[in-house]
Amino acid sequence: MNSKIMEEKKVELLENEELTYLRAWDLNVIQKKNGYRFSLDSLLLAGLADLRGFKRVIDLGAGSGVLSLIIAKRFSGVRITAVEVQDEFVDMMRRSVILNGLDDRISAMKASFGELKNLFSSSVFDAVISNPPYWPSSFAKNKNMPNSEIIARYEVLTDIYEFVYVSSYLLKNRGKLFVIYPSQRLVTFVEALRRYGLEPKRLRFVHPCRHKKSEFVYVECVKGGKESVVVDPPLFVYSDSKKNLYSKEVAEIIGVKGELVDQEG
Repeated sequence: MNSKIMEEKKVELLENEELTYLRAWDLNVIQKKNGYRFSLDSLLLAGLADLRGFKRVIDLGAGSGVLSLIIAKRFSGVRITAVEVQDEFVDMMRRSVILNGLDDRISAMKASFGELKNLFSSSVFDAVISNPPYWPSSFAKNKNMPNSEIIARYEVLTDIYEFVYVSSYLLKNRGKLFVIYPSQRLVTFVEALRRYGLEPKRLRFVHPCRHKKSEFVYVECVKGGKESVVVDPPLFVYSDSKKNLYSKEVAEIIGVKGELVDQEG
């Protein structure tokens, strides 16, 4: 995107910021040069989630807003509320939304998960989509990374139970929750879902490559759903772990053509 368009949109890049272009969706996303950046799991979640027919969606823990931006591009009828607790990411997200001409469909706001019950009535959203903090706060000890990245990746301000409780509160009956989550924490996630009336309906395990154990799992849940789950075939990220080339299916999902993996993306 050239500087003239940025000037027309009245959008500026701040120090330690850059534009990342997502060709598959013709989107420019503002993110940090150094520090927390969106990763492949966010792109997979955005590409796998089917929100056809949904009108009102909330993105919890939106970060740079990449999920909301892609979903808005993929599904023209969706209106999205993108919630993020960190001021710097809310600001980046708002500028990205304006830059991509989606400010009529995406509303960015600052709030913690715990504040949402006071900001919204119950049962108002058709869907929740989220790439939430994955790991227990104890895992963050002695991590050499910015505090903003620790907040994004670890449960230092919330935990999976609060996240699921808030999701259930916000969702209409039969509404859907779309999440990608570490496979090793799936049991804890399902326990939280069952506690707050959400039923896992579709699972897809994501593996780095064939013969490697699953690292993440894509999960679709229904509020008030009955017990019944479909487990889709596994998704392999790399076709060749030595060359770090995306598999054909992942390349199609995220809109690349076999390029080398961006190891920091």
